[in-house]
Amino acid sequence: MHIRQLEAFHATMITGTITKAAKMLYVSQPSVSRLISNLEEELGFSLFERKKRRLYPTAEGVKFYSELKKVYDSIDSLKNYAVTIKDKKESFLRISATPAIAISLLPKAIKIFKQSHPHTYITLNSRGPTRIMTDLMENRCDIAFCNTRAYMPEIVQEKLIDAECVCALPPEHRLGDKEIIRPEDLNGETLVELDSSREFFWEHHTKLFEMNGISINRGYSTQRSFAAYSLVLEGLGLAIIEPFSAGLWEKLGVVVKPFHPPIRYPYSVSFPSEKAKSGQALVFVNTVKEYLKNNPPGSHPPGS
Repeated sequence: MHIRQLEAFHATMITGTITKAAKMLYVSQPSVSRLISNLEEELGFSLFERKKRRLYPTAEGVKFYSELKKVYDSIDSLKNYAVTIKDKKESFLRISATPAIAISLLPKAIKIFKQSHPHTYITLNSRGPTRIMTDLMENRCDIAFCNTRAYMPEIVQEKLIDAECVCALPPEHRLGDKEIIRPEDLNGETLVELDSSREFFWEHHTKLFEMNGISINRGYSTQRSFAAYSLVLEGLGLAIIEPFSAGLWEKLGVVVKPFHPPIRYPYSVSFPSEKAKSGQALVFVNTVKEYLKNNPPGSHPPGS
């Protein structure tokens, strides 16, 4: 397996045709076709189906490309590092976080952090919890923010906050005038459920319905809160959901209310266990903690 073969395959996947791939690589079409054929022969399976002079990725081709893309992502990251070294940036801080935290809490904290560390080059990646832990273990990030995980020897987790879920309601919902939403208010409502998976199990939600004998219409489920908020915004149901991005969705029309009795889930900041924590990483974590102290999730921070 040669680099040039992988380049030909990658170029064909992102451009969609041999012709465009050849132009991208500044080679002839036959050269691209030959490189891909040689790669398929070495791999032992077809990467494309050829129908009516067009190429369609096979299932194996799609799987192989998903792995190859990780290599290219790493190369892009390396290029960014090279640029910052060339520009004599003082330092780097690589952060991974779940989407809800990455789009809401962390940009606020980064803005504050940059006031005292203006020359720190920051990379912020939005990942699922499993990918975040992989990033940490493979040294692709310095710190991570996500749901607290089961004990992992390669990872050091420090508690960040017990986040209290809020009730997200569609615009003009019948419960919109209530100050606090309670379990009995949910009877007969359509709920956008959080889909438990190997990444995270929403056990407190399950217990809530079992203990209170709530009858709900089970219409939708999703693993990501931004998808749940989007469904709520379209009036398809309500959701008991993370509070970090609530303020962003309120600006779009979602009605956010406190929910009692509270449903809380722990969130942590994590570090690789075998790597010394940098001083600026610790400063950033303290910045996040201070911001959370002054602006609890679900509240309305000044200027929001």
